[in-house]
Formats: sequence, structure tokens, C-alpha cells
Amino acid sequence: MNSAARSGTITALAILFSLAVLSASRAVMAQDQEAGAPADRKRGGGWSLGAGVVSSARPYVGADNELFPVPLLQYHRGGFFVEGIRAGYRWGGERAWRFELYGAPLFAGLDPDDSPFLAGMEERETSLDGVAALSWNRPHVELALGLHSDLLGRNHGQRLRATAGFPWQAGRWRFSPSVGVIGYDDDFVDYYAGVRPEEARPGRPAYEGRSNWNPEAGFSAIWLPGDRWILLIGVDYQRLGSAITASPIVEDDWILSGFTGVGIRF
Repeated sequence: MNSAARSGTITALAILFSLAVLSASRAVMAQDQEAGAPADRKRGGGWSLGAGVVSSARPYVGADNELFPVPLLQYHRGGFFVEGIRAGYRWGGERAWRFELYGAPLFAGLDPDDSPFLAGMEERETSLDGVAALSWNRPHVELALGLHSDLLGRNHGQRLRATAGFPWQAGRWRFSPSVGVIGYDDDFVDYYAGVRPEEARPGRPAYEGRSNWNPEAGFSAIWLPGDRWILLIGVDYQRLGSAITASPIVEDDWILSGFTGVGIRF
């Protein structure tokens, strides 16, 4: 499967999952305040646990779509938080402006066994991102800018992501359409989408990746059927830029990912 494509795909899924859980967190806190929840929950001391399933697009040559399970964990205590697949510290609380430092796994990677076309490629490994993010939030507008950096020295790359979300509430449902753009630097694209000279084959020439911008659009829905249960559904579309689609190991020029999960609050 193509490194860049898979990288973009799983990166989009990680983003989608984080946004869905973050949206659920805000919806839960809003519901708690309206319902007069205990003071410790209003301060963010509660937590939830559940599971979800991700539908991962595979735009690599000869690769098939993949379903895989992910944990749904949410916990807040003061500025510390765990939301889905990310954990860190937040300054600003429920204020309009917030700053976060957190870690999150990057599931991007390439396995030569994913398709016969990739035979002879060297495996590209997953990694762990460190993220610094600044956000501005109002009842129906959420703006965010985040810088992602590889902490394990696998791809040595960075990504810059800017998003605008427009959440709105309808009873126990919270809907959040969003648009954004993700910038990948040379190292990131080359590691996951590049073809090294020793990996070149007939029909698969050597390719050196370069920086790239991918526009994206997403939609998530959160349903709170009762005081404890949470249901999350989301989709994310990302258009792959020319620096990725030009790679001989990438077959598609877009990715469509999905997520659904259920959790319970304690």
C-alpha cells in the first residue's frame, strides 16, 4: 500500500477520532450543566469508556479498505485530559482561547505485504506525534491551528493543520461539520510516499516526496440518549495533493474515512 496515501488516510482518521471525542466532551459538559450535574463532573472530573470501529480508506495500488477497532476513552482532571487516542495538558479550560500540548499516535505506515505491487518496498513505521495546538471557541464556531512533530524519529516530519468547525445542538444530538487544510513537509511526504532508488522496479520508478497541502472536510454527530451513554458517528474527506498523487505507489487522489463508536460515562 502507498506510504503517503496510507499516511494521509490514517492521519485523517486520527484527526477525525480526536475531533469526535472532543466534540462529545463539550456536548457532555453542556448537557451536564443544563441538567444540574454534580459539581465534580462540571469541573471535568468525570470519565467515559467505550470502543469504536474505523473504516480506513486504502488509496495505495492494489490495497483494500480496512476496518480496525479503537478504544474510546475520555478523562479530564484540571488541565490534564485523555480524549480518544490523545493525552496531554490544556490551558484555558472553558475559555474562548485554549492552548494544548499533547501526544497522539500516528498510525501511518507501509507494509510491503499489503499488495503484490509493493513487494520490495521497505516497511515505513508508525510513530508518535507531539502536538502544540491553539484554538478559539464560540457556541457555533471552533477554529484551531496545530503543529504536529514526529517524536520517535521515524519520519522526522511535521504537519500543520488548520480547521474551522461549526457545531450546533438539536436536542440530544450535536452536529459538527468542518473544513480545513493539512500541510505536510518534505520529510513526512518523502518517508510515506517516496520510493527509494533501491526500491525502484519496472512500473515503480524512484520518487522523492515534497511538501504538500491537502484540503479536507468532515462531519461528526454525537448522540446522548441518556445521562450516561454516548454514540459517535463521523466521516472525513481529504483530497490528496499532487506531491502525493504523483507517487507511483498511490492509486487514488482522495480518501474517505469513517468512524462509529459507543461509550458510557462514569
